[in-house]
Amino acid sequence: MSESTIISIPKKLPLAEQISNVKKKISRWTDSPFDDKTDAVQLTKFDKNKKEFLYQYIIIRDRKISRKRW
Repeated sequence: MSESTIISIPKKLPLAEQISNVKKKISRWTDSPFDDKTDAVQLTKFDKNKKEFLYQYIIIRDRKISRKRW
């Protein structure tokens, strides 16, 4: 598994579908050996062009994660 990924989502999709697609792609990317107790996914860059949104994520390994509730 790569420690970073770039996810591109077409702008023309409705917001709910954009969110769903990003969630699915992150889930597939972190399938294993991702430990949700010590590892975290962090958005490091956001960009856009005429056709799509681009999200770059990294995995942060072996960190204590603050479990704040929003």
